[in-house]
Amino acid sequence: MFGRKRSGDDGLRANHQEFYRNCLIQIADLESRTADWSGLKGEFAAVWSESEDAASNEITQKVALARRFAIDVESSLATASIETAAKGLNLLQEIVDNAEHQLQGLLVGLVTAQSLRSAGP
Repeated sequence: MFGRKRSGDDGLRANHQEFYRNCLIQIADLESRTADWSGLKGEFAAVWSESEDAASNEITQKVALARRFAIDVESSLATASIETAAKGLNLLQEIVDNAEHQLQGLLVGLVTAQSLRSAGP
């Protein structure tokens, strides 16, 4: 007579799964944008330096860390407590956000340096 209602925990777990899927989408996007730096290096060859090499390597490592951590989080989502799962997901999002911000900062720096160089002294 009565349909089964979803418990609060079931609803939170469903939200966690959606949050996790969104993190995976963001990671895949970052992976596609950082898989090959040669195009960006070519576009900004006049201003690309060792510091950009170091930054691009660090970003690539952070994206790889996000992917590895996502795998760890996935394996614990079904079995971890709601609080533990939420903490893991929040940390995953922080890693993704940090990599995204660092990538955006690199791009802004390159565009600025190229603009200043083309403006001349």
